[in-house]
Amino acid sequence: MTVQEIFELLNAFAPVERAEEYDNPGLLVGDGGAQVRRVLVALDPSLRVVREAVERGVDLIVTHHPFPFTGMKRFLCGDPAADKLSLLLKNSISLIAMHTNLDLAAGGVNDALAEALGLTDIAAAEESGLIRTGELCESLSPEEFCRAVKAKLCAPGVRAVCGKRPIRRVWVGGGSCSEFLAAAVRGGADAFVTADCRHHAFLDAEEWGITLVDAGHFATEAVVLPRLREWLKESGAEILTSESDRDPVIYF
Repeated sequence: MTVQEIFELLNAFAPVERAEEYDNPGLLVGDGGAQVRRVLVALDPSLRVVREAVERGVDLIVTHHPFPFTGMKRFLCGDPAADKLSLLLKNSISLIAMHTNLDLAAGGVNDALAEALGLTDIAAAEESGLIRTGELCESLSPEEFCRAVKAKLCAPGVRAVCGKRPIRRVWVGGGSCSEFLAAAVRGGADAFVTADCRHHAFLDAEEWGITLVDAGHFATEAVVLPRLREWLKESGAEILTSESDRDPVIYF
């Protein structure tokens, strides 16, 4: 397939028109007409991932997070963004990103997150097509649930407020979704799993009595990478998993 045809394949699963207005998904760098023999899948289009793509002879990188994400007015030598763009163009490597459209998609980030946590009866929350709700097969204490989240997501650590009741009904939102905490409380959630929580979200959770688990941006979204690989198999290209893609945060 060509780069454009692979983009259309992915777009059928996660239409870019569903992305948030601030977002920048789609074919972002490269030549839509170029033939693709080898694809590298990663969460982040980091400089180390781009260098890996060059070393492994990749034609296309498919990521969750976009590059560029925000408006960029300058590309100067020595700037990591400029170095990434230069490497991509010099080596004829294209880049496709599926971002908030993949968060929303059936089978996308948040369905993958809910399934990774072992939830059943998974559904989209009425307040947002982004958030997923589900049930644990058996109740856990808040402390047991926090440990289970860490283990099931292979997270290096979690930050949490342990609520006042056992955990059965759970809401999840991969990445930065703490703005839905109040909706989770109204929806009867015993726990909410997300990332990038600010101090005041933890204070609110403590006062509302809900368990709030911040499992990290990378860990809550990397669960979607196997789905991307499965979808990309239809392209007939060789699908590689990045070996350098990792959480940039170190937990001491």
